[in-house]
Amino acid sequence: MSGAVAGRDDDRKNGGAVMHAVEVDRDLPRSLSSSSSGTSSRHEFKRPVCRDCDYPTRTCLCPSLPPRPIHSLLRKCRIVVMQHPHELRRKNRSLPIVELCMFGGGNRNGGGDCDARSMGGKDETKINSNEGDFVMKTIVGRRFGDHCDVDVMKILRDPNEVVVLVFPHKRALDLDEGVRLAEERCGIDHDDIDENELHEDDSMKVIDSASRLRGTTRRKMTLVFIDATWKHAKEMERATDDAGQWPENLIRVQMTPSSTGYGIGHVEGGMDDDNDIFDRESNAKHGNKGGERFIERRFRIRTPPSSDHLSTAESIAWIASRVERNPQIYDSIVKALDYMVEIWTSNFTADDNTEKGKSGESQLMSQKKLKII
Repeated sequence: MSGAVAGRDDDRKNGGAVMHAVEVDRDLPRSLSSSSSGTSSRHEFKRPVCRDCDYPTRTCLCPSLPPRPIHSLLRKCRIVVMQHPHELRRKNRSLPIVELCMFGGGNRNGGGDCDARSMGGKDETKINSNEGDFVMKTIVGRRFGDHCDVDVMKILRDPNEVVVLVFPHKRALDLDEGVRLAEERCGIDHDDIDENELHEDDSMKVIDSASRLRGTTRRKMTLVFIDATWKHAKEMERATDDAGQWPENLIRVQMTPSSTGYGIGHVEGGMDDDNDIFDRESNAKHGNKGGERFIERRFRIRTPPSSDHLSTAESIAWIASRVERNPQIYDSIVKALDYMVEIWTSNFTADDNTEKGKSGESQLMSQKKLKII
């Protein structure tokens, strides 16, 4: 979760893009200094790390991850994340949750500046024969531009591509309206969508959200997210806008889940209730129409400006599920996210109690010493 950025003093050059290598080290070693006979030596210790999820074994996320990576469920959309370089140093970031759910463990490597980190390896990011296509890429930098990944910039500059930016803006559409517009541009007509098929694959329920189309040619839409603190995210969006790097036909959408009162399962203007995949799944699982209800500040290990400012993982889970009409995407990511929050808070609470206990013992010993004196 933490990392070191080489050459950070120059990271605002070249249009504000980070132009140096980024090395990711989730667990920076703790150093203890001791002296003996007038000399000091430095001893470095690293906490044991799970080789699958790359988290410390104490906070291993493997029990919460889906049995199989879910990247194959993204058939209608691809994901691009513009990540601020400072996020690489944060231990409590949510984006790795998405990467783990999408592609499993052991595949997430640090990427170069504004070089995309193609999650899951070459084979897993290309699920069709289209050259340059991918499931998810993360761009580490402060704005989009010539210095960024070629495949991503090709999409952003192609007037025929459908690009959706998920970020609050005065001209942003609400989620359902924006997604419907994107689907129209992609050539997706709800009247031409067959019922989603449910089938068993090695005892694991898989929801085929590809939704076969009758004689309809369609394109994928590209969902763009900004992974940063709220302050940095606004700067990154503005810098990309000032540089003229957003597509002319960009669709801006924003979410206000707290005001809608419904969760990912409720899709206005979507399929009929009898055929709605969200209703069928959520009724069985949650016992209510509309799926799992929105939980304010779900990712409570970081404080958002308001209840409508979701973590990156929540945003990706929410919108990808809406586009694909597949609650399995949402459920998989949110399950891992909730698990991370639970073990994070429980471990830190335990640490705090331990420190308080030590502090109390120290105070008691000091009082005893004073009495003895």
